Amino acid sequence: MKKIYKKNASIIFISIILFSMFFGFGSFIFLNNGTTLYNGELEDKNQLKAAQIEKNDIRIAIYSESNITRPDYAIINSILTNNFVSLTELLSENNYDYTNLSTNDIYNHKLVTAEYDVLILADNLPREKIVNHVKEFWLGGGSILSFDSSLSYLMYTGIIIPESEGDENFGTYWSYFGSTDLHNISVRHPTTKQYQMDDDFNSTMTDTGYMIWSAAMGSIIADDLTRLSNVEGDNNKASGVALYRSDKGGKIVQLPGNGEEIDPTYEDLILDSIQWLCPTPKARIAYDLSHDSYYGIDSWDSDYVTFSNRYSIWRDNMVNRSYTVDKLYPSIHGNLTSQNLDKYDVLVLMWPGITYSTSEKSAVQNWINNGGSLLILGDDGGGIRNQNLNDLIDYSEMSLSLTSSGSNTMSYFNQNHPITEGCSQIIGASVGIVDAHSPAVNLTGADMNTISMASQEIGKGRIVLMADVNAMDNIRFNTDDNKQYFINVFNWISANEARVLTYVVDNSSPDPNDNIYQGPVSKALNSLGEPFYITFEDEYFNLSLVNYDWDLVVIDNTQGFLTILYFNELFEYLKNGGKLILSTWEYYRSEPIPLWEYIGFKYENTILIPPTLNLWSTSHPIFNNPIDYDSTKIETSTNIYGTDANNLTIYSNATAYAGLTISSQNTSCSIILGASGRALVNGFLLTEYSDDTDDSTYPDSLEIWMNEIYYMLPKTISSGGIPGYELVFFSLITIGIIGLISIFTYRNKIRK
Repeated sequence: MKKIYKKNASIIFISIILFSMFFGFGSFIFLNNGTTLYNGELEDKNQLKAAQIEKNDIRIAIYSESNITRPDYAIINSILTNNFVSLTELLSENNYDYTNLSTNDIYNHKLVTAEYDVLILADNLPREKIVNHVKEFWLGGGSILSFDSSLSYLMYTGIIIPESEGDENFGTYWSYFGSTDLHNISVRHPTTKQYQMDDDFNSTMTDTGYMIWSAAMGSIIADDLTRLSNVEGDNNKASGVALYRSDKGGKIVQLPGNGEEIDPTYEDLILDSIQWLCPTPKARIAYDLSHDSYYGIDSWDSDYVTFSNRYSIWRDNMVNRSYTVDKLYPSIHGNLTSQNLDKYDVLVLMWPGITYSTSEKSAVQNWINNGGSLLILGDDGGGIRNQNLNDLIDYSEMSLSLTSSGSNTMSYFNQNHPITEGCSQIIGASVGIVDAHSPAVNLTGADMNTISMASQEIGKGRIVLMADVNAMDNIRFNTDDNKQYFINVFNWISANEARVLTYVVDNSSPDPNDNIYQGPVSKALNSLGEPFYITFEDEYFNLSLVNYDWDLVVIDNTQGFLTILYFNELFEYLKNGGKLILSTWEYYRSEPIPLWEYIGFKYENTILIPPTLNLWSTSHPIFNNPIDYDSTKIETSTNIYGTDANNLTIYSNATAYAGLTISSQNTSCSIILGASGRALVNGFLLTEYSDDTDDSTYPDSLEIWMNEIYYMLPKTISSGGIPGYELVFFSLITIGIIGLISIFTYRNKIRK
């Protein structure tokens, strides 16, 4: 009996040890809420293994309307359809969820960017009463996949050709063809990445719409249009077109066919179009129309505001910088509810005439404490409207004056706050006064004693309060520094939980960083779903570096003087455990630089023409995770800067993974990992390498930036975790210890 028990006890003992190890260390990895590991070699189970940028959980809406008579705006007697069975089968087979939305659904404001990424118009035209609703979705950053005759709507609304707005312009910008159902691929593009140039596909319809390419090339947005395919043998009949306008709106893809029948040769084009269309916003913004706001965004907001069409330029600029913007309309189900607010990162409240309810005040405060951010626009005096806003944020140390007036010219800026970067004067009208007390911070006004804008961080969220509704309106947005100021406002309030600080410079044109919010660094971070704060002036970069905590700093410095001015601060940041990715021209100093030595390299000479870079270790994660970069070289035909690269030599405390020579060596190094794995140095201007060397249909710079950022970021294993994890973990350890004590106690009794 003793022998049997002794044998079993040993088994139980070993089992408990293994049990504890699995649920102890295993739970630490798999169960902990937001656990991070600082191991750059960590393998992500969901990494992408094709040289492409894929998105999961794309939210698709399909316009489904049984009334297929042509709307009044469609002059040509198009034959519309509402039978897209093959399209929905294709989506389901490829694990895409979709929702059918009727005309009434869209009329009741169910089509918003917080709920849907892509709207499909499958050879059908939105009815008259939702023409603006669908356009509003696109203007807010939503994307549209349009088939065949739906091109009529895109023309009528001016979405695809601005000059066509108000007229479908059949025969001028588009037409039908009926002689063939074969099409040729016209370009290598993310939507056509499964094809090669001149490959054929079959649309299964001979009578389908196309754009007249020569006419489209005369539009003001010609540079934003891409011809994806043409009717076989006729390059002027563009049957497939992609559009991402640089002035406003989300992405558009127009394709032939109607979705009723889809040939296998056509499937990849549809699926990859959906992938390309899906937005990856920096943040989601909601603009409240449910409380009688004084100003609206668009002309069709007139039923909900005192004055409409006041903030459309602001909205277009936000979307152009990778934000999405929705409007919150009055609803019988509640307005500022936690359910509505939780979909957004930022809420804009604009001088409301309706008092906020007690439940709304509570919902907004809880949302801010949990990480939501608020921009409040009041005005001079304001009476009940200002009072409504003061009541909403009475827990803050900011309020709008009900009596005092400010100055329309605001030239005082608190230079110790990130929002004032690049600004010296903004213009308003009938400007009021903001009263703010610590911990709130004065931002802007006529002078230090006449403040019209302030901010406060509360919980995990941020609030910016401004006593003027006009500085952001269509009349003044593009005057003085108004535009830059409000871009900064939304950059800051949407970055309250950001762990990445970036410095990106745009000093020449054309340049991949002409819009730094659409440059490769920003696109990489947005594609990874990683919140970030972006700076563009060296002193303001340093301000954010020393005043906030960052897991990673990314410097894309093509022509500025950031590193030389602030390398001591960067040195301290690295020594204190921070992580850095650096691409700059500033390695040129021959004297010893402590930051360079700490990272593990020295400068040898400058290169004035972009060199070919050779990958010395293609198996390293910076070349294959999450993007599988499928080339042994990085090359570019672009040469827009003075200094394009530097020859660097590494010390023993660094490792080089790419360089100017074919084989690895300690000199002629181009990509260096040093500072105990906490600094990744690009000895060349990575952003300048915008060609597609690996034929992935994406710029090399985007792919390498994305991999480098992913590699250097602390890895979060679990996005949500299990509530009460600490209790579960403690309980498992306790049970294990009790079990061990029980076994040894019982064994001693048996021996006795």
